Amino acid sequence: MVVRGKKARRSNRFVATESENANLSTSDLEFERLVTEISAGLIRVTVDEIDNEVERWLGRVVLAMGIERSTIVQVDLDDGAIYTTHQCGRAGVPTPERGRKVDDTGSYPWLTRKVIAGEVAVIFRLNDLPAEASRDRESFRRDGNKSNLTIPLRVGGVVVGAVLFGTLNFEKNWSEHDIKRLQLVAEIFGSAFERKRSEAEIRRLSEELRQISQVVTMGELTASLAHELNQPLAAILNYARAFDECLRPITRISPKSTVHSRRSFEMMRAL
Repeated sequence: MVVRGKKARRSNRFVATESENANLSTSDLEFERLVTEISAGLIRVTVDEIDNEVERWLGRVVLAMGIERSTIVQVDLDDGAIYTTHQCGRAGVPTPERGRKVDDTGSYPWLTRKVIAGEVAVIFRLNDLPAEASRDRESFRRDGNKSNLTIPLRVGGVVVGAVLFGTLNFEKNWSEHDIKRLQLVAEIFGSAFERKRSEAEIRRLSEELRQISQVVTMGELTASLAHELNQPLAAILNYARAFDECLRPITRISPKSTVHSRRSFEMMRAL
């Protein structure tokens, strides 16, 4: 679902000529090629390289779409806060620092609600924002934004953040074509992050299994030792008892050997 502010004012525009249609087709082919390259690039890299690869392709998308910067924010699974995880901008355009906590004071409540609801938020001009987005409007102005397109980021079908595209020096009329293109890019990034999270979970489970295996191995070793030592200890105990019985008519000996053997036998039985 796409959510907009007030409907953008129509711009005077002639019907596209054959030349314009040809240019549009060429642009489509170039973007399709870019999407294919992004998909192949993110599949080819290792999990540890995904973050850097995403930022590299963000830069290509920024240039291809004629915008000025793009940012990805995600919810941290440990503390539930939102952080900037990836960013890229044209030369001279400021970008938020990676790892920075986002919206800590509720600067973008309207935009946050839209993202949580899984809705695409399209902002042509800040003045187009509805009255309930007044705080968001002021925050956008403070941060220097003029136009913005925010697309929910899904990992495994669950919204975990957003991909934001924006301009700081001019206002942009986001076309339906632009929105669909960038939604596709967001989906590709979401798939890469899903792969990253899946492999991280596999690593975690493998480590747990390794630790459990070590405990089981120690238990099996202890049981094996107990089994091997039970028989000789039992024999020693029987010999000590028999020897004690033989010597009892002659003299009374210290029962230490019998006691020690019995204690050892009982300890191994307990294992």
